[in-house]
Amino acid sequence: MSANITLLEQKTQTIHFRGNGEVLRKKQGFEVRFKDRTYSYCWKIYEKACTIQSSSEIDVFLTLKENHRTKGHIDSEYGRIPVECELIEYTVCKDEVEVMYDLIQGSERQRFHFILSIKEDM
Repeated sequence: MSANITLLEQKTQTIHFRGNGEVLRKKQGFEVRFKDRTYSYCWKIYEKACTIQSSSEIDVFLTLKENHRTKGHIDSEYGRIPVECELIEYTVCKDEVEVMYDLIQGSERQRFHFILSIKEDM
């Protein structure tokens, strides 16, 4: 089903995407796909976990799961960079997903906080 999608970076109030996308309902959750000229995104949303993929000049693949440190990677022209992920906050509602997580590489941590709004077309 098509939907109006907004991807907001909560900390800076930066809108990374606003436009049309697609929502695919699955048995255990749903998948949200959206893209523009520069970026392509695929979020797979489940009750206690999600995966986030984004593709542009670099490709990012993250698996986030409640109460677990998980693995992900970033692919760039310089090769694959492995990262660990730690989910801090995860809320799934009918029309919104909020996710806050840390990307960990060695002793370095970087926090991300996104809100994905989904307004499905009727």
